[in-house]
Amino acid sequence: MQPTENFSVPRRALDVEDFIDILRRHKGWIFGPFLLTLVASVVGVYLWPDSYESVAVVKIVPQQVPQNMVQSSITNDLADRINSMATTVLSRNVLTTIINNFEGYDKHYFLGGNAEFNNFGGLLKNIEDLQMHTEGSFQSPRINVWGISDKDLFLEANKVFRHKQKPFFAIIQTSNNHRPFMIPPRDTADFKIKSETPERLLKYGFGSIEEYNSFRYSDYCFKEFMEAAEKEDYFHNTIFVFVGDHGVAGNAEAVYPSAWTKERLTDEHVPLLFYAPYLLKPQKRSEVVSQIDVLPTVAGMIQQPYVNTTLGRDLLDTTKKNNFAFITNTAGKIGIVTDDFYFTTNLNFPDEHMVAVREKGSQYNKAQRDSIQKRLSVFTTAFFETAKYMLMNNHRE
Repeated sequence: MQPTENFSVPRRALDVEDFIDILRRHKGWIFGPFLLTLVASVVGVYLWPDSYESVAVVKIVPQQVPQNMVQSSITNDLADRINSMATTVLSRNVLTTIINNFEGYDKHYFLGGNAEFNNFGGLLKNIEDLQMHTEGSFQSPRINVWGISDKDLFLEANKVFRHKQKPFFAIIQTSNNHRPFMIPPRDTADFKIKSETPERLLKYGFGSIEEYNSFRYSDYCFKEFMEAAEKEDYFHNTIFVFVGDHGVAGNAEAVYPSAWTKERLTDEHVPLLFYAPYLLKPQKRSEVVSQIDVLPTVAGMIQQPYVNTTLGRDLLDTTKKNNFAFITNTAGKIGIVTDDFYFTTNLNFPDEHMVAVREKGSQYNKAQRDSIQKRLSVFTTAFFETAKYMLMNNHRE
């Protein structure tokens, strides 16, 4: 028999249909283990006992408040610690607002909208016998989400004041210089809206022409109120205080050193004006002060005896020195602004920073700046810890 010749048949390349055919014929072996694993995992989730693992990092910061104010939180006897805290809290004077010391004064609060916004109503409950004048209690029409216009709010307040037979303390909280920056149509006949170039608006920190005119409208409302109040009997015996609750971030380099813009100090910068021509001589002062200084200053001006359990100071006290304002923000930082410097420290990790806020601050040499920063570091932490102590140890009788 003749041997068979060797020969080969070339195999064609597999195409998509071949792969589909392979999957179809071997699907049991391919998908079976996957489905079995999935079923086993689901059963395991329901049958396996619950277990949890927690990982945490505890940061221990040495206290900066004197020992006689806050004892160490680490003691050998927990019961002694609890008893000590109870004795401290129950034996101290109650921390309260200075407004409650204004005996014989009627107390009023005016807001064009709802006092539940930002929990204003909850905060104001600390003022005893406070009369609330808020949304729903005015005759003037509501114009937007903030309630009635600032002009109408001032004039409504003036109606209340003109009938007062007793001394009064009042807070009028305005809001029209907030978005949507609305100017009431019925006021545009008297209040003229202006236009400005985008370059000029940006130079002075305004984000839009609407924002610029809303601030102008605020000034117009102040003017309308003061002109109305001047016609009333209470005017010459009243101290008017104008102060903002917060500033606005923006480019302030046309007015202030660059640090004001880079450090967002314009967020914290607000006007403060005391107007009492029969009591105060006109003057302009430029030292750094704080919002918490307003009430002690007013109490001093009316010579009202009061107990100051706050961190605020009387700005007209001739012995006052070391001007400063404490600042905190949502970025985990706290700081102190002085007449020359802005110092900040991070609450979460070591990070201190100090910049000059006035030309004089840049004239110090390195050794002097290091010494100033060290003192501000200690003072900032001490102020913060003291404020925390006051919050945690404040109760009503």
